[in-house]
Amino acid sequence: MGALQVRASGVWARKQWIAEHHGEAGYDVLARELSPAGRLLLREPIDPKQWINYLLFIEVVIAMDRVFGAGDGTLAIELGRDSAHRNTSTVLKPFIRLGSVGWVLRRASKVWREHFSEGAFEVRFDEPARTAEGEIVDFPYPHIVHTYTVLGFAIGCVELSGASDVTGQVASCRSRGADRTLLRVRWA
Repeated sequence: MGALQVRASGVWARKQWIAEHHGEAGYDVLARELSPAGRLLLREPIDPKQWINYLLFIEVVIAMDRVFGAGDGTLAIELGRDSAHRNTSTVLKPFIRLGSVGWVLRRASKVWREHFSEGAFEVRFDEPARTAEGEIVDFPYPHIVHTYTVLGFAIGCVELSGASDVTGQVASCRSRGADRTLLRVRWA
């Protein structure tokens, strides 16, 4: 595969989000912020199962945050959350609701390599305290937008399990000079 790759399902979900929240005009505005490769990815039909370049994915999310968000990268949290909901089939959702938060987070960590060509996501949780901590490990190109995306995806997974009042935070990020990338999630 060569360069770090991500599954196109993340871009597919973001294209759906743009259509839902901003319509065709949203694509036009966003396209002006993208490289030719980014514009092509935005405009062409996409197979969610294909692999795309990680840096192209990051470019799209940064541009979306600049155009539709606050410009600080945090729109990626909502986009990751939305992606968890969109990319979970309606067939699987009832089964996920039957599982505990711990079961759902363990499953999410096991499918990491179905979405990213490198790295892993290790999860520790304390269900009685309703908290979990995840660490992105062995990922060669940490970026805060990627970290926010994974945090949002984790929040979405916990929501899919039926938990309410789910919140999360980036405790530390290698892209910000920390030794580790740690995410924390809480729920009611």
